[in-house]
Amino acid sequence: MTEDEKRFMEDRRGGADEADRSDLFKATGYAGSRKRWGKHGRTKTVRAYEDVVDRFRAHVPDERDRADAASKALTSYLDAEGAPPTPERQRVTVNAVLTHRWYDEIDGGRKTVEYREINDYWTSRLFRPDGSPVDAIRFSRGYTNTRMTWEVEYITRDVQEGVYEIHLGKRISQ
Repeated sequence: MTEDEKRFMEDRRGGADEADRSDLFKATGYAGSRKRWGKHGRTKTVRAYEDVVDRFRAHVPDERDRADAASKALTSYLDAEGAPPTPERQRVTVNAVLTHRWYDEIDGGRKTVEYREINDYWTSRLFRPDGSPVDAIRFSRGYTNTRMTWEVEYITRDVQEGVYEIHLGKRISQ
């Protein structure tokens, strides 16, 4: 280990005095925190940043005050206007592809119950996250543009057969 390296290690441990340190920084090229903060403490950039932060803090109240002001504004609005109406629940329609035979049976009114396998895929499609069933189901005749939409009256689960029974209500569209 050279003499400069020994002095550098002592400086890192706090063994060298201020005069030795400045010579050591020059000799080893190690700038460390001296270069970052400048010879006399903080650099102009850091001081400018602190000034901007101080000016901002002087004009903007803290987060608690902002939250209180927002709460007061919301309360006064609700007192004056009343509570907003609850939005209508969005209608959910599921798409299902049928072979020509079963599409024609449903289209003719001879089939009023459609069956789908109980699995994660159909469970996530036939039921909303809150557990309620979808509103309607749109059937496609194979992979053609021929479609019809039916209301879903209710859905039952036949565990013995392993299927969902989708009971169809009235026809909505062609």
